[in-house]
Parts: sequence; C-alpha cells; structure tokens
Amino acid sequence: MSKYRTFKGVERALAQRLNGERTGQTGGADVQTDWLCVEVKTRKHLPQWIRDAIAQAKRNGGISQLPVVILHQVGQRHAGDLVVMTLADFENWFGGGDPGPGAMADARYLAALGDAEAAAWLGVCAPDREG
Repeated sequence: MSKYRTFKGVERALAQRLNGERTGQTGGADVQTDWLCVEVKTRKHLPQWIRDAIAQAKRNGGISQLPVVILHQVGQRHAGDLVVMTLADFENWFGGGDPGPGAMADARYLAALGDAEAAAWLGVCAPDREG
C-alpha cells in the first residue's frame, strides 16, 4: 500500500472512531469533530521510550486515574509541553465513536473486580459474587 493511501486510511479510521469527519484539506485539520481539531501523524515506528513512558503511567496510576505522559523540552515554558495518552484511554475518558477494544478491556477488568457501578458505566455487568 502506498504511503499516501496509508495515511488517508488512518485518517478515515480515526475520524470514524472520534465521530468526526476527515477533511482532506491540505493545510487544514486532518479530522474535525464538534470539539476536536485533529492532526494525524503516521510513522512506521514510534519511539520506544514514549511507549515505555505510557506503560509506566498505566502501571503507576490507579483505576480511576487517566494515564498521561507529559513531554517537556528543557528551557521551554510548560504551557508548550505535550500531553500524550493512548487513543483507548482518550476514548474512555472523553468519548469517541463506538467503544474500542481498550474500553471493553477496561470494562471486563472492572467487572472481574466486582466494581459493578464502574463496569456498568462502561457498559458491562459485573459478575454476581454470591453465586
């Protein structure tokens, strides 16, 4: 598949997941929703240290905490720092299209813990512990 077709497909898939629209405009947003202006950057490989930082945030956070990584450049103001999270976490916290695999995995995890209220919020029933 050509590089051009690859990024177009990624933009289409993300637009669908976020209930948005792929604009396809050169110089404009790649995807727009009512409240998001999305720039999609597709690379063959993302730096492993970023993936490791996300995994660390997930490990160290609680079930009710949003795992994010903040990227800071030395000597720059913090207002320009970048906030990075997984798309599944973004969808779980802020909504999107249909719940993705991340949302369903989180719901199954909460249901297995017996957290009926949280699991119901994500759309899954917790198992009956008395049976």
